Amino acid sequence: MSDEALPLCTALVLTILRILPRSSFMSATEVAKRLAAEGISVHVRTLQRTLKIMCETPVYGVERNASTRPFGYRLAAPVTIASARLSPRDALLMRLSEESLAAALLLHPSGREGEDAQELLNERFARLKEREERRRVAVIPDLPLLTPPRLLPDVLDAVATALYRNAKLFFSYRNDDKNEHDLVASPLGVVHHCVRLHLFYLAADGKVRHVPMHRLTRAEVLAEPAVRPKNFLLSEAARTLPVPQDGKNPVRLTFAFTNPALARMLAETPFGPHQRIAKTDDGTYTLSVILRDSPRIYAWIALWKETGGITNAKVETLAQKK
Repeated sequence: MSDEALPLCTALVLTILRILPRSSFMSATEVAKRLAAEGISVHVRTLQRTLKIMCETPVYGVERNASTRPFGYRLAAPVTIASARLSPRDALLMRLSEESLAAALLLHPSGREGEDAQELLNERFARLKEREERRRVAVIPDLPLLTPPRLLPDVLDAVATALYRNAKLFFSYRNDDKNEHDLVASPLGVVHHCVRLHLFYLAADGKVRHVPMHRLTRAEVLAEPAVRPKNFLLSEAARTLPVPQDGKNPVRLTFAFTNPALARMLAETPFGPHQRIAKTDDGTYTLSVILRDSPRIYAWIALWKETGGITNAKVETLAQKK
């Protein structure tokens, strides 16, 4: 097979389209290795020319990341009815919602099925005029919520667009002393912490920092491509935010309660494998469980004390096993 015929080879193009991922970039060398595993031998230089043509031809839907060496290639996001209608801000809020529910339910929708479901919801429920008629989901928080800070819509739009385009961002923010500063940085991601949104970014000095988004007074997307640190993980960076930490020592939680609905809920979603629930002769329940000490224990007891009829709640520290 000649080099000139390679870009026109249907089998090769279809195999490349099947190999390339959507979520990350793959170098030409990596593509060549995957092709070799499929029984197709192609020189890397020839494959680079083929990938270049595929990137320059919109019908293939291939993106190239020219900000790194070697270049990376991936499939572009499909243009569906849902993706054409959703703005970058709507998409960002949708992803935050999906992550919150996934963490709460321990469920993660698969990529394509999640896109199809969202497109179906948009198409079907957009025809309903009344807001309550369109409502198909509801969330009941199990802990008291703080009042969310006010975000400027233009700022949220700019941050979402910069993340969507992988572009640098110019923004102004107020520091702890309420002094305003201007900054040009590469946005890395948004973390939802309690009721606040934090923007993580790569500063000019090469350090990863974060700022509460409600402190941003303005933001503008720049044409310059953003820079992402090697091996950066947003989930790891999010752990630098100040959150109440669970203790290392185990404790025994015991309490009595009267609400049978709470008994069913705790039986179906227990605190842990060591949980024991017993029903006494007078119709009340007693619970005993061993778990790690945490401020969330006391918050949960305070939340359910009246509704569950909780009494005699005790948290006893147990000896740490050596």
